[in-house]
Amino acid sequence: MPVDVGSVSEPDQRPPSLGGARGHYTRRGIRATIALVTEHAHTRTVGPPPLPQDLPPRVDVIPNGNLEVGTVGADVPAGTGDSHVLYPANNPPFDPIPWAGWPAEWAMPAWNGLDTHGLIDVAFAAVDRNASAFASMPPGAIKGGVPLAKQPTWTRNPLPMIYASWHEFASQLWWAFQTTGEALILCIDRFEDGWPRTFMVTPPWLVEVRIIHGLRQYVIGGEDVGNDICHIRYVSTNADPHGHGPLEAAAGRVRTILALQRYATDLAAGGGVPWGVLKSKFKLTEAQATSLRAQWVAASRDRLAAPAVLDNETDLMVTQIQPKDMQLVELQQQAEARIAVLLGVPPYMLALPTNAGSMTYNNATLIYQEHYGWLRTKITQIAGALGGFALPWGTDIEFDAERYIQPPATDRADYYAKMFALYDPATGRRAMTVDEIRHAERIDLLEVPS
Repeated sequence: MPVDVGSVSEPDQRPPSLGGARGHYTRRGIRATIALVTEHAHTRTVGPPPLPQDLPPRVDVIPNGNLEVGTVGADVPAGTGDSHVLYPANNPPFDPIPWAGWPAEWAMPAWNGLDTHGLIDVAFAAVDRNASAFASMPPGAIKGGVPLAKQPTWTRNPLPMIYASWHEFASQLWWAFQTTGEALILCIDRFEDGWPRTFMVTPPWLVEVRIIHGLRQYVIGGEDVGNDICHIRYVSTNADPHGHGPLEAAAGRVRTILALQRYATDLAAGGGVPWGVLKSKFKLTEAQATSLRAQWVAASRDRLAAPAVLDNETDLMVTQIQPKDMQLVELQQQAEARIAVLLGVPPYMLALPTNAGSMTYNNATLIYQEHYGWLRTKITQIAGALGGFALPWGTDIEFDAERYIQPPATDRADYYAKMFALYDPATGRRAMTVDEIRHAERIDLLEVPS
């Protein structure tokens, strides 16, 4: 369903622009903005910034007076600029040098900190569970606790030409919010009253955020878009323009897990841990050791279930070390469990071992309730920021979590039976009528006869 931009003015003599705080975008500006985001954005909201030479040129910037050839590139003249670079005095760059002792199997140091471009599997699973849960809660505009009779169109889909549904937008919003520590929402079009009509999640690297005179300023392509940006920060301070997420605190554990995974891979590639060792009383040459092993393998294949026979010069030593001990499985599982907790997901929900022992039905139910209790705090934070950005004062956003936390049908039936049995002795009015129960279960929507 395309966005209706028929009421948007389009002067031929004006270049495409993002528009003002309460004005409409030009049709050309909408297309240019979306093209800028979708053409250069990675398929994930987490990733490295693009190369400067890949970005479109800014036609409104006057180039400097340097010569076109001879000052930049391979043919730069010899001199200070050819052999020196500028860098902050308190943060000099690393000076890489050759080192013959660096094994090829070792990973390069994480010079730039945590790389969230490729999340480890447990972090991906935790963020995806949170994002899917959040996206399953449909939004609604309320005033004084009562839903508005006419809901904004963006509660169904904030930008139909980009998103298939609200679910896709909400999932992108959560992924950016929790993995990078901030979500930046850009308004694309506005209603006649000036409030946002369509908007989208913008990759963090596309927006330059800085603090000037104590206030945050947002710039895209050299143009101030502060009035069109909703900046939702996971954790923030007034001195830092950006938000910070839990994966920054988990950087050390992420590196530990990656190192353990790499160690297990190398261990498996090297043949794993042998179950036993043939030990000779004499020093063997390479040919003799290979011949002895081949004899053992051939004899093992032919003897079936018969016992092995060894001379008095050879002993069989069974390895006592278990593969799981060699791979440090418990250490890796403990690090993964801590990352899951940092992301707000109980380890049990990600099939990670816990110290709670076997889970009963009641214990598992409490864990899911605990997860929603944490999730609700972050959803409230998102709802407050998004409501202040897209709705008038006094109107809020509420996310309906009923389907996510809904108990099983048997428990709901027991609850309804108890509510139906309760009544006011003075009026005879029941706590819930049959029609109210049918409406709560959406039976009326299915047009099932009474």
